[in-house]
Amino acid sequence: NVVLEAMASGLAVLAYDYAAASENITHGVNGLLVAMDDEESFVRQLAELVQSDGLRARLRAEARASARLNDWGGIVAQIE
Repeated sequence: NVVLEAMASGLAVLAYDYAAASENITHGVNGLLVAMDDEESFVRQLAELVQSDGLRARLRAEARASARLNDWGGIVAQIE
């Protein structure tokens, strides 16, 4: 899953709201989601992401933490 890999790499992710993305991203918490047919919103969210160091830093940290829940260590911890 490329979204999860990007999150694990500590990237701030902006994606269209489709199955794989919405399974891993909580909008505004660990990434940004935009409706599939809303190009204007995508451009606005991208501009905000580019302009806001604080937003990028927060999303990157939360994305990495969220991705850790899906690595082998996180999965084992959930099972135990």
